[in-house]
Amino acid sequence: MLYATTSDFRTFSAAKTWFDPGHSVIDSTVIKNNGTYYRLNKDARDGGTCSNFITEDKSTTVLNTRYSVVADCIGRGSISRGEGPLVLKSNTENKWYQFIDEYGARGYIPFETTDLNSGKWTLSSNYALPSKPRHGTVLPVTQAEYDRLKNQYG
Repeated sequence: MLYATTSDFRTFSAAKTWFDPGHSVIDSTVIKNNGTYYRLNKDARDGGTCSNFITEDKSTTVLNTRYSVVADCIGRGSISRGEGPLVLKSNTENKWYQFIDEYGARGYIPFETTDLNSGKWTLSSNYALPSKPRHGTVLPVTQAEYDRLKNQYG
């Protein structure tokens, strides 16, 4: 996994290695909580116990090349395989959600935790999503923006 930096989105630094565990990884996503960056990735190697599932690691510096492992094999036992992790904090409770794309099957499947540092993600039991949602993101909107969207599109 590589990264580049920019201050103006016109010019960029040369790409540098950010994460190289010695095997293929894809679909990294990062979220910051209480001064710690949590990174989730798909283990994309062929074979291996956690192949095609999600790993979670952490660091106090986002561009650190040596994050500490929090958990691996996230999703195994609940989904057949996963990629494209999306993580977000609930607006209404002390809970985090991770959506994992069970590609080739159901699409995004939600998992939850109350402690990002625990590495323990539980399959959500009560959810309703559109049919086979895939790799996505969640954007916060104001109440006024929500009201305009609702008025426009129902």
